Amino acid sequence: IVQPGRFIIVEGIHALYPEVQHLMSLKIFIDADRQTQYLLLKATEVETRGYTEEQFEINWQGHTYGFEHCVKASKANADIVCSVNLSRRFSAAIITHCQCNATV
Repeated sequence: IVQPGRFIIVEGIHALYPEVQHLMSLKIFIDADRQTQYLLLKATEVETRGYTEEQFEINWQGHTYGFEHCVKASKANADIVCSVNLSRRFSAAIITHCQCNATV
């Protein structure tokens, strides 16, 4: 159980689904280009979860469909959309653009 506080951050690819978005006062969608999604998911699947390169490539096709048809649709529910690209010089994602749709 989460105690009330000034800020509660809900993170995840399904965090902006209509069933839960009414519980949030400010909604942010982090949008990554396809190459950044590929590199970050590959690092997670292969390095962290122990998938083989072949398993990852097979799973990537399903991820692409699921993202385009399910997750990306929740982008319209966001108050702020930030575009992120992975910098090859750094091991972190760089926010390159934000658009605020909020009246907060």
